[in-house]
Amino acid sequence: MTRKPTGRITEGTLAVIIKTLNEERRIETCIRSCMKALENATNKHLIKRGEIILADSLSDDRTVEIARRLRKENQIPLRIIQLTDPSQRRCSVGPQMGYLSTNAELIYIIDGDMELHPQTLIRLIPRVRERGIAGAAVRVHEPHSGNLISATLQEKNVTLETGEVDYLEGGGMYKKEAVDMVGYLTDPQLYANEESDIGIALREKGFRLLRIDFIGVTHHRDESSTKAEISGKFASRYFHGPGQVLRKSVGSGRILKHALRLKIYLAMVAVWVVGIACLAFTPLTLWPIGTYLVLYAAFFLFFAVKKRSVVRAGYSLFKWNLSALGLFLGFFLPYSPVDRYTIRMREVRG
Repeated sequence: MTRKPTGRITEGTLAVIIKTLNEERRIETCIRSCMKALENATNKHLIKRGEIILADSLSDDRTVEIARRLRKENQIPLRIIQLTDPSQRRCSVGPQMGYLSTNAELIYIIDGDMELHPQTLIRLIPRVRERGIAGAAVRVHEPHSGNLISATLQEKNVTLETGEVDYLEGGGMYKKEAVDMVGYLTDPQLYANEESDIGIALREKGFRLLRIDFIGVTHHRDESSTKAEISGKFASRYFHGPGQVLRKSVGSGRILKHALRLKIYLAMVAVWVVGIACLAFTPLTLWPIGTYLVLYAAFFLFFAVKKRSVVRAGYSLFKWNLSALGLFLGFFLPYSPVDRYTIRMREVRG
């Protein structure tokens, strides 16, 4: 299914798209929090009607079953759109399925393991309706789940930029009229980085994006080990996303924006090239490779002092190298224009 939603945008409506894949542990909390936030926005007369669209990537646990039960218990409409082809599972496919299934004036994207603050939609709706604004988001609270990834995200969210931003990391609210000008909400072929892709595309159209200084979402991450989480992301090709985005922006005005955003990973690729070049001289002299290794070790020690942790520094360097590898591989993946890509999906009724 590649078509856009038929019919005119319905003013005064808001669709919350919950993207899921095996979220049975968290989905009830997520849905109930979204229902409460929609109820609050309706009571404040900010919207006439709200709906929830569960965009499921073919979960094989009880995620859909729980959503169907909650649909019968609550007044707010809850629709379930489900992928039918597991080979199309991507971080980006859920929001696009929801976008293709609604004509709501406003669209809010949230992950199935997140919890929406009761006041979040009330805070965002007036801002998104401002002239020239395409979307807005809030800060995300990341409770420490005990691994290095959650610890890094905690630090990142504390320093996350507010005000005008290039893209809405961690979900957010979009004005459908603006998104329609790009032609898609999230490119369903991307394994990751779909938020930066649509954000920079909207900015290129002359729109602005905002992040307000309000903690409006809590992200309940799985309590898995750092190794398990990284392995899962690598197996799902999550690290290929940056390379895909970089490739699709070649020949457009977006390439520089994306290159600057991915500068650390591109720098790591450059470091590899220098290392390979130094190795090539090894049969003649050890000076090049020796100098390279000494400088690399010196950088690591400097970084460890800055981070005040050898483990944190080691994790960062490992992640940068892994992300650089993913960028390299993702850049060469086959890609088709969004309007030629068919999402195989269905609506779950009953």
